[in-house]
Amino acid sequence: IDDDDWTGFIWGLQDTDHFYLFTWKQLGQNFPGCGGALPAGMQVKVIDVKNPVANPLTCADRHQPADTVNSKLLVPTSEFTQQGWLDNVQYLFELTHKASGEITIVVRNKLTNIIIAEKTFMDQTYPSGKFGMYTKSQVSACFSDYKTFCIQ
Repeated sequence: IDDDDWTGFIWGLQDTDHFYLFTWKQLGQNFPGCGGALPAGMQVKVIDVKNPVANPLTCADRHQPADTVNSKLLVPTSEFTQQGWLDNVQYLFELTHKASGEITIVVRNKLTNIIIAEKTFMDQTYPSGKFGMYTKSQVSACFSDYKTFCIQ
């Protein structure tokens, strides 16, 4: 990894303006171009851009630890983990999104299988959609071994 910014994933993707976003930041920093103070750790936001012409999606919408015009903070770092990711460590991510709106994210250290963080929360904005990995400034990040299951 080449930077201390974000890694994570997107799910419930309807289009580029409507999705869930799980992000994990290595170190906290003051980033004026992204709305100011950004904490280390994991958070979850739901992105819902109602007017992409008048209010296009911004870095702050994706990463500010607060609600914005285009996003709602579902899980702040204080309720998930404030621990940043470590360089050259492999992690396993598990996402369970039930039709009821119950969402669980588990992050493990791949080598030790120890749980780094786990959080269950509720949201029914996007009951289904596409999935993808997400990074900002992580040119050396590698994602592999995807497994998906649909349970009715």
